[in-house]
Amino acid sequence: MRRAPIAQFSLLLLVLTGLASVARATQIWIKTTPGEVTVAMDGIELGKTSSYDGTFKPFDLPPGEHLFVFTREGYTKDEQKISATGAQYEITSTLRSLDEVKKEEEAKRRAEEEALRLEEEKRREADARNQAALKVETNVGKGGEVHWGSEFIGFTNDIGVAVKEGLKPGKARLVVKAKGYVTLSMPDVVLVAGKVNEVKATAELNEEGLRQQEAARGVGQKKVLWIAIAGGGFLLILAAIVLLIVGGQRRQPEGYLQMVGQSGSSTGGDVAPGLFTTPANGAPAEDLGKLLETSDNLEVLIGKRILGDYLIEKKIGQGGMGAILLAKQESLERYTALKIILPKFSSNENVVKRFFREVKLTSRLEHPNIVTIYNFGKSREGILFVAMEFLDGVNLDGVVRRSGPMPAERAVSISAQIASALNEAHGKGVMHRDLKPSNVMLVKRGGMDDFAKVLDFGIAKSIEEQGEDEPQLTMSGQILGTPAYMSPEQCSGKPLDARTDIYSLGVIAFELLAGKKPFMAESAIGFLQQHLMTPPPKLSSFLPAGQVPPQADAVFAKVLAKHADQRYARSIDFARDLAAAYGIRLNVPGM
Repeated sequence: MRRAPIAQFSLLLLVLTGLASVARATQIWIKTTPGEVTVAMDGIELGKTSSYDGTFKPFDLPPGEHLFVFTREGYTKDEQKISATGAQYEITSTLRSLDEVKKEEEAKRRAEEEALRLEEEKRREADARNQAALKVETNVGKGGEVHWGSEFIGFTNDIGVAVKEGLKPGKARLVVKAKGYVTLSMPDVVLVAGKVNEVKATAELNEEGLRQQEAARGVGQKKVLWIAIAGGGFLLILAAIVLLIVGGQRRQPEGYLQMVGQSGSSTGGDVAPGLFTTPANGAPAEDLGKLLETSDNLEVLIGKRILGDYLIEKKIGQGGMGAILLAKQESLERYTALKIILPKFSSNENVVKRFFREVKLTSRLEHPNIVTIYNFGKSREGILFVAMEFLDGVNLDGVVRRSGPMPAERAVSISAQIASALNEAHGKGVMHRDLKPSNVMLVKRGGMDDFAKVLDFGIAKSIEEQGEDEPQLTMSGQILGTPAYMSPEQCSGKPLDARTDIYSLGVIAFELLAGKKPFMAESAIGFLQQHLMTPPPKLSSFLPAGQVPPQADAVFAKVLAKHADQRYARSIDFARDLAAAYGIRLNVPGM
């Protein structure tokens, strides 16, 4: 009687133990994305999941905690710890392509860099809004000392201008000191933040300056008198010869102004007084000297006929030294852009030299993408002028500011046209030295909406003239060129060759494609430091992923190289490589 209960208890214990063992067994189902993933458990490789649907044959998991590792070449690794619970358990594992992860990380890095750049740009803009710049235009020529309050603005350059940025807005006295002039003091000159404040300061000659002026005038009068006496007959003969030659080339209406210095002539552009005639139709040409005696505003010329043959219709633009006027050359019934230099600057020897150098160099160039010079010279009243092709279009600088990044095909086409123009100039030994978007016009021509014209060889120079003693940096720190587009060698005042223009072209092409310059700075000195020290950025870092071919980054790395020897030797080679990088076929002369 006593054994029965014991036997029953043993049987019950055996049954419960079996049930517990069954309960502890866990069936594992595995599914991976993608398929063909190697599965390992506790360091032992179990096999690979199906290439079709990523599943693995179910199996029973022993009791305890186990480490599953999922791997596939070229993909991320996944680890999961699983505890056997006695129930069915499904493990899902998703591996990611390492290329995909790399792209996402790169996109994230670029987004962070862009955010930082935008933040820095906003900070700089805020700083710029809180700072002011001062431009002082004087009549004292080079070497004048300019102060605004306690701030030293600088020494005036060849045309009497001094500029300084980064000034604190406010009100202070402006003082100009120069040899031969009475010290000029202008109280309460106000500087407004966020703009270039322009001030015109005219100083009077002191006794020393008056003596020098009288001495110079006396020498000049003696020279003129001697020439008039000794060479009067020669001038009459010369005038007759010139009139006969020009008249033989094309018949002009009676009274048409004949001038030395037409494009392609071998003269220097100086016009002798005896070569001027007045129209015989009862409407004589106006005396430029009298018109400009009392005003620097060249709007007084609108509606006037000047230089014998040019009827002024409107002013296109005016700067400190003169203006560009829209004029109709009545004898040829064509519109021209007439550039006039004010008399007070025409007497400056450096200004005259630079003016004639510009037009002489430009008139040597014959290319569809370079503005055409019709004629030039110096009037009997001492007015410097040049008549050039009138371009009815838009300035490239304005297009960039309005449109932002350009489509690659448009940007490459414009850049290639500029490159073709530079190739012509460099082939004739001429450097531009101030290439920038504001010196390029886009006009409609030959079925093209973006026909590029390179302008303003105002500081151009013959490559053969590099031995001349002309400083690249004035005493005030002003540079011959525009800092945002200058080559490293131009920034440091080293001898230049054609590759300085090619660097500037690279900056322009980068800006057209990216909508931003490769280097940004708050001041001229900041730009110089960037060009000299900072490696050129990648174009691809400015635009969304996939928009810039890898070859384009290599092209810009070469054209913006710090050392000229590492750059392209010819502008057209840069244009061809850039077009090839984007797979664009060029339709540009010389390409």
